[in-house]
Amino acid sequence: IVMPAVFDMLGIPFTGSGSMALGLCLHKPKAKDILRSRGVPTPASCTIERAKDAAGVDLPYPLFVKLAREDASVGIKDDNVIWDRRSLVRRVRAMLDEFKQPVLIERYVEGREVYVTLLGNDQVAPLPFHEIDFSRMPAGRPKIVSYAAKWDENSPEYAGTTPVPVAELPAGWRASIQRTAIAAFRALELRDYGRVDFRVAEDGTPYVIDVNPNCDISPGAGVARAALASGMGYPQLIGRICEIAWERYRNANTKACAA
Repeated sequence: IVMPAVFDMLGIPFTGSGSMALGLCLHKPKAKDILRSRGVPTPASCTIERAKDAAGVDLPYPLFVKLAREDASVGIKDDNVIWDRRSLVRRVRAMLDEFKQPVLIERYVEGREVYVTLLGNDQVAPLPFHEIDFSRMPAGRPKIVSYAAKWDENSPEYAGTTPVPVAELPAGWRASIQRTAIAAFRALELRDYGRVDFRVAEDGTPYVIDVNPNCDISPGAGVARAALASGMGYPQLIGRICEIAWERYRNANTKACAA
């Protein structure tokens, strides 16, 4: 968040979203408020700052709890999927004590977890969709991407959350997911590239669960996998991101000169 603001102040061009988008997406409750105001589906939620307030949450179970101002699945474990009030209060208290920040509580959407990488600005286009294959998740474990699933290569959660290309979707789902991903990208003012994460409910509603304005673009990460699925190698991906950013700066300068 800080470095893009410094670059802007110094007039140094850079790729990717600005400090406003980075800040909004890292403040998950505010990001969800903006998405709702634009009509973008996202699970119903509330934010809790005191453990005792968790007992009064008026949302239907099951619920999912996450930190309000973190990414990379920090703080997410199996017991973040909540089925009763007592478990909710206990988990919220533990998270508040450990991380010293508000906890976001939202409806847990059972369904496919689909990731959409987007490139562009005036014209935003998706790369081929990917989803999490939970088929190797041990029995009894919730189908979520926990901290261990992302970062502990020796954990059963890591083995049970494999990203794979989306092969098939029921009629109309792909267009709905794409339309919603672009709407979320624009609502939070992302630039050049980004990723929108969904849980797709049984009725096909794509609920936005996260918007990532600075997703990992290293060779082995999800953006590169999505690009490769479109026939774009890694050097071409990085070149394309730079081209998109340069076009954005050129257009901004043209408009400024015309004014």
